[in-house]
Amino acid sequence: MKRDEKTSKEFIVSFDDPGTQIRVKICVLSIFAIVIVLTIYGFVTGDITWLQCILAFLAIYSIIITVTSIMPSLKPERTDLKPFVSIIIPAHNEENTIERCVRSTATIDYVVGGIKNYEVVVVDDGSTDRTPETLKKLEKRYSFLKVVTRIPPDAGKGKGYALNDGLRVCRGGRMVVLDADAKVDSNFLSKAIPYLNMENVAGIQPKVRMHNASQNMLTSLQDDEFATFNKIIQKGRDILDGATALGGNGQITTRRIMEAVGGWTNSAVTEDLDLSIKLLLNGWRIRYCDETVIYQEAVPTWRALFKQRVRWAEGHLESFFVFGWAIITAKNIPLSKKFDIFLYLSGINMLFFIMLSYFYGIIQMGFFLTFSSKLPSFVWILSSLAFFPAVIIGLYLEIDRRPHIIIYRTIRFWLYCLHWIPVLFVACIKLIIRKERKWDKTHHTGE
Repeated sequence: MKRDEKTSKEFIVSFDDPGTQIRVKICVLSIFAIVIVLTIYGFVTGDITWLQCILAFLAIYSIIITVTSIMPSLKPERTDLKPFVSIIIPAHNEENTIERCVRSTATIDYVVGGIKNYEVVVVDDGSTDRTPETLKKLEKRYSFLKVVTRIPPDAGKGKGYALNDGLRVCRGGRMVVLDADAKVDSNFLSKAIPYLNMENVAGIQPKVRMHNASQNMLTSLQDDEFATFNKIIQKGRDILDGATALGGNGQITTRRIMEAVGGWTNSAVTEDLDLSIKLLLNGWRIRYCDETVIYQEAVPTWRALFKQRVRWAEGHLESFFVFGWAIITAKNIPLSKKFDIFLYLSGINMLFFIMLSYFYGIIQMGFFLTFSSKLPSFVWILSSLAFFPAVIIGLYLEIDRRPHIIIYRTIRFWLYCLHWIPVLFVACIKLIIRKERKWDKTHHTGE
């Protein structure tokens, strides 16, 4: 790992700054108004050429990413080095999952001289349930476990605060973040940590899947979603040296890098997204590790899913407008990477337009309305079908190879993605009217 001089605190921002909030609100309101006007225009005139142009662009990008993802990715040459690792687990009212998570970390096969070469730091962020009692018992059982307790009024403000407190007491030079619902493979650290030995690499994101995928159809759909996103989008971007992203669960970086960029941003709605952008803007690379898996809990109800996705959409929209100018003016990253960062930040917006086009199609068939486009028919057809190759290939490689199962799961996944239409609208409204930000964390049931 080289080029430490390129890390800086230049891109650290306060999302709570009044000026920043006003700018975000104005930008979101403008985009929201434009989308509403264009959507109404499509229904009134029947002309959706504007939408087809967006879809044609996305189709080309999707095809490039999908084809690239099939290619082999670059693997680390040095796999024998085993530096000491600190695993940070922020926990706020996690009585249902925290014991299973800690016990899972105990199975990690990462030893030097017969001794575990890692520690686990659980940050109890003002829990009011049985999480503290459970952690006391676990701390007596496991010598590698350290518990940090945050108390009101400082507790409960956000995941970034908890992570930064964990960072202050960690001993390791390599940092791993796990959510309290995580389950890890025993080879997790031995497979992922070596990627940090590669030149210019500052972050690693392993594959993420759902351990309760079989609970119901909704949890199964989320597993399909993460499987295809990781196998196609994350891997494709990794191979192209694009905007590979860190997730909230399983992200890996180094103490040196975290201190150089000021740690996690306390006020960010999605601190993992914020960290990803800061690393990319500093000229560093984030790698995707396909050789090991982090399992997390899929939310089992539509209400919980909608709440979770609105938060994600808020984070993407906010970061898009907060970092937009910094991305444009960044001097140490190529134009192609800037372009991909913008696509990454606007990914939820783009998915909205994709699903909106299918919504138009459903309306056209159900209510006998006619929508037209000035683009050639083959472009329209290509744009409409570009959504499916990435999903089909991702499901084939990660979920099931039986044709009839792939067809079934592809169709239901397409219907499932329609939820992004109301999600974006609600996220825009919440950003516009929001007066203060809160840690709107996902509730884990432990089922």
